Amino acid sequence: MTNTTPPMEGQLIASQFKILRKLGQGGMGTVYLAEQVDIDRKVVVKVLNPELSALNPIALERFRREAKAVAQLNHPNIVQIFVFGTAENGQMYLAMEYIEGRDLAHDLKRGQLPQPKCLRILDQVCSALIEAHGAGIVHRDLKPENIMLADRHGNPDYVKVLDFGIAKLHDGGSGPSLTQAGTVFGTPRHMSPEQVKGENVDARADIYALGVILYEMLTGSHPFEATTSIDYLMKHVSEPVVPPSEAFDGLEIQPRIESIVMKALEKEPAARYQSVAEMQRDVRIALRDFSESARGYPSHEVQQPAARAARAGRATTAASTAPVTRDGRDREERGARRGTPAWVWVVIALVLVGGVVGAAVALAGGKRGDGPLAGNDPTRVSNPTDPTDPTDPTDPTDPTDPTDPTKGGHEADPTTGTTEAGTDDPPPTTEIAEGEPVDGFPIPKDMRVYAESPQANTYVTNLSARDLVGFFKAKLHGKFNVKPIPNGLQVDDEKAPFTYITMMPNSDGIMITLSRNAFFERKEPPKTKPEDAFGIEFPDGVSLMIKTDSAYVMTSKRPFAELCEYFADKYGKGDGVFVAKDTAASTPYCTIANNGSGVKWQAISIVANPNEPGSVMISIARKN
Repeated sequence: MTNTTPPMEGQLIASQFKILRKLGQGGMGTVYLAEQVDIDRKVVVKVLNPELSALNPIALERFRREAKAVAQLNHPNIVQIFVFGTAENGQMYLAMEYIEGRDLAHDLKRGQLPQPKCLRILDQVCSALIEAHGAGIVHRDLKPENIMLADRHGNPDYVKVLDFGIAKLHDGGSGPSLTQAGTVFGTPRHMSPEQVKGENVDARADIYALGVILYEMLTGSHPFEATTSIDYLMKHVSEPVVPPSEAFDGLEIQPRIESIVMKALEKEPAARYQSVAEMQRDVRIALRDFSESARGYPSHEVQQPAARAARAGRATTAASTAPVTRDGRDREERGARRGTPAWVWVVIALVLVGGVVGAAVALAGGKRGDGPLAGNDPTRVSNPTDPTDPTDPTDPTDPTDPTDPTKGGHEADPTTGTTEAGTDDPPPTTEIAEGEPVDGFPIPKDMRVYAESPQANTYVTNLSARDLVGFFKAKLHGKFNVKPIPNGLQVDDEKAPFTYITMMPNSDGIMITLSRNAFFERKEPPKTKPEDAFGIEFPDGVSLMIKTDSAYVMTSKRPFAELCEYFADKYGKGDGVFVAKDTAASTPYCTIANNGSGVKWQAISIVANPNEPGSVMISIARKN
């Protein structure tokens, strides 16, 4: 469902709030800067999306009760709600305190923060939460964007916490964090494991979110490496948190602070702090380990982004910061843990940036440090039995060598390397068995399909690169002109179904990609939509981008919200299934995760295609 709130600049709401300008827009509604005309006071007015204002009467009444409770909170670290009600057009609105400052996310963009500053900010957020929890209100959507920092009373990092209780508006009255369809709401980056699993949520969910935020402040990075909302959700539930001092080389964290982080991030609520007051006590004790000046309110300060710089391979010379990098061993351990395969999203990124061929090559999963088949020297591929090659095990005097283009009865053009077809010389031969051809193109029998797309086919084989080069030269002789290129061959003929044969080393052998010829007319057009993908059926208007043994990536121009609704209604119900979505956010997301048994799929994820406005990408991941 999209945000259909019309522009409101210049309008007067409830006869007292004049809309000045739009500040932002999110999944819940649109935020405006307004003036309260009777008292000449600037306020922030949030106008809720029409579909949220049109909730059933029970849910609407529940929101009113919650908004009333939040409005009664009176704490210096909580943004005050002045009034809430229904505008003339029927939409609900909130008028709240206007804060001149920046959010914590702004500071985090510059890197990790000094540890005393982290504690001072956390101390104030704890104070706000103690007030809210005492009134029976759980925030449920704590994140850096909801923590405002203003320069007040000599403190450049004076905290104001936003959006108390607003996350409950999404609930629809069925439970603390889920709709009846099993939909998880909140921000995936900061959701507690019990929120993800749809269990009862209490104040300890906010404590978990505080642990994530503290981790981000201390390191400049999230506790989990993930690129999609579904990855974050799965890792919150199943992946252990690596202590900051172990995850980042050279990062020294005060022991008391690291203890606070790790206790707040326990998977089980019973193992965390049982109240924010208990957590705040440890925060204040940790502050005592720093000098009095550090515990005060110095001028604006943001530590050099050591962790981020070191992660990108840069060094920092600041005396107060040491180079910090993620531990490579920890990365290998994390890769083996449970969660949505990260390579699925690497494929999507490579499809967007480098095309399907690049994505197919990336699927090889080659180890870091693997080079080309024979460096960047095309003669190592075009002439694998070059007698000048000291590493060549083949006898250069063997006249029957089937892989040598200068032997076996035909000559290569010394200027272009082109193998001329149709000569009277005996053709090259190969002992490699031929399998089922693809559009008439010869394929070795010992080669299995790894990925398919309308642009390329990718295979994996145990055959050597030299054997593969010899096979294709022998089989294509007399049919098409073949030219050697680095890491493969070029088929220089518009009548050939494929134009490039490229090879890369892979942990399972050799990965070979056949790039399709756009000028080749196939006898049977390829299917644009698979009939079944691990048990998932696709609606009309969806076409294949890439298919592998582990995932399907599809594309569609159908509306994002419509596709999300289709998959959520069809597959977002049942035991072990949950849905996380916000189709009206500035960056919409829709993910469906399946931890149940008896099905083949693990996750359905929908993302907007940034390279093609109006286009959506859908990924179906197979259950491991």
